[in-house]
Amino acid sequence: MKTKTFVFFLLCFYLSAYAKPETIAPGVCYKHAIVKGQSVHVLVVNPQQVTINIGMADNESTQAKKTSTIAKEHNAIAAVNGGFFDFGSSSKLHRLITILLDCLGYDNYNAPPVYTLQNNNNLYCLSHTFTGAIGWNNQTQYPFLSTIKSKISLTINNHAYKVNELNKPYAQHPSLYSWYYHDHITPFFKHSVKEVIIENNRICSIHNKSHGRTAIPKNGYIYVIPAKTEIPFAIDDSVTIHIDHCQKSPDEQSLLLAWPAVDNILAGTPLLLHNKQIPESIKNFASDFYRAKKPRTAVGILKNGNWIFVVVDGRQKKSKGFTIPELALFMKKLGCIHALNLDGGGSATMVIHDKVVNSPSGRDYGLFRKERPVSNAIVICAKE
Repeated sequence: MKTKTFVFFLLCFYLSAYAKPETIAPGVCYKHAIVKGQSVHVLVVNPQQVTINIGMADNESTQAKKTSTIAKEHNAIAAVNGGFFDFGSSSKLHRLITILLDCLGYDNYNAPPVYTLQNNNNLYCLSHTFTGAIGWNNQTQYPFLSTIKSKISLTINNHAYKVNELNKPYAQHPSLYSWYYHDHITPFFKHSVKEVIIENNRICSIHNKSHGRTAIPKNGYIYVIPAKTEIPFAIDDSVTIHIDHCQKSPDEQSLLLAWPAVDNILAGTPLLLHNKQIPESIKNFASDFYRAKKPRTAVGILKNGNWIFVVVDGRQKKSKGFTIPELALFMKKLGCIHALNLDGGGSATMVIHDKVVNSPSGRDYGLFRKERPVSNAIVICAKE
């Protein structure tokens, strides 16, 4: 069956809609539908005809920009918001102030990603716990989904040292900062720390009593540890940093071998579908995140390898949104083999040709309905 015919059949089979699917570019088809009274936006993408990338706000790990702005900067055909992020708050008071400013329309806040995020083989963030993730290589654009967690091992002179976090705005435990952290400098630390500056796999300097704001080498990292920590290493010692993505189901050898070589990884939660099956965990969770109707964003993979993106409007009179079980069932009925829930709520946004086509719920605590700045987005671009 030809791709265009398949896409049309797919969208018309399940969606109860008032408009026909619209081909917005070669290999990209969009449809708005009303499903069980909810406003749903569906985008089907043939990865053989376009390029799919992760768009980072200012190409850093802590910045925030609107999905529409990220799409425009990448000259994208279409885009959806990406992975989860937080406000980078080190205290409840700081978070409250950020939320209050957010209500008043202040967009310039920190937005570090929460889970594993790797773009063009550059790691911006890692997940210590197992989360769903989608990975793909730039050349093949073939996607695969599974449940993974990530870790960084740091070895100096053949001795392993602990690394708890990567590119976090506050370091309560041993942490690494890469070139992609905000403004290429470490954050300010209230308490003095040791900063070990690593460049080209060598320790080039050590700051024993630092409060941060130190320039990060482009070809290296800064290792931050408590100031009282005794260190047996010195300048010019050799350093090895290894990144590993561990899959929860190691019996699936094809996927297990693929993760270490992948260019792009975007983690979310939960995994909605795996091999056409809805995980039992989705049915068992009773938290508000799973059971309440909310705006949602999801990505899925069809049998023919096409990507499918779904944005559900919510927190509105005409569209309350989907629960996680409802979203999982919807992705299954669309024909997805695998599917992953991405950031939703006020972040849920779909952009086509520089225009926001859905109705974002905006800031959770905001006074106006408005597109919320996000940490990252998935952008669909024409092949060069």
